[in-house]
Amino acid sequence: MTKATQALHLPISWSSIGWTAILVAVVWMFASCDKDEDADPILTFVGDSEVELWDTKFFFPSYNTTNKGKSGAVLADIEKLENIAQGTYAIVILGTNDIPHLSSETIADYAERYVMALERLNGIRTFVFSIFPRGFEGEKSEANRLIRQLNTVVEQKCLSRSSFTYIDVYAALEKGDGINPEYSFDGLHLSKQGYELITGELKKKI
Repeated sequence: MTKATQALHLPISWSSIGWTAILVAVVWMFASCDKDEDADPILTFVGDSEVELWDTKFFFPSYNTTNKGKSGAVLADIEKLENIAQGTYAIVILGTNDIPHLSSETIADYAERYVMALERLNGIRTFVFSIFPRGFEGEKSEANRLIRQLNTVVEQKCLSRSSFTYIDVYAALEKGDGINPEYSFDGLHLSKQGYELITGELKKKI
């Protein structure tokens, strides 16, 4: 019998092959888990025109993003978006369009509705931006007073929820008693520099 023939007739240990296969499968499973844990989360952006105008694909090139921003959106619109962020990170900018209809007496009830609506988005984590200062002459003093008051109440409610992260950018965007003109092109909506600022703040938290 030749050496080649002898090799073909060597006894095979099926138990050894079986354990080898199991070991390979276990290593592959853990490698896949590590890959999933290291993967960037999917980001779902929700809110008003500040979100709609945010070029999320440009500012977050390594993330899978979905932009659900809607110009003119108010809290009542967000209350209809149940489960829209399920399985993703929810990023929220909302409230400036409701400010003209609020008062110091109604802020507490509004803030409770606000946070409950964000909970129903059902994100794995929810990142809530403070409402930005406004810069319209004739209204900014009273509007910004209400914004600061509302931001304080919403922040307190976010702190009591483990899956919520509050991102306070009000002071960073403010100049005088309104929004810094460097960060806004019209006294309300953010400029490119404004989006660069809030993008940096969000990336610190994710």
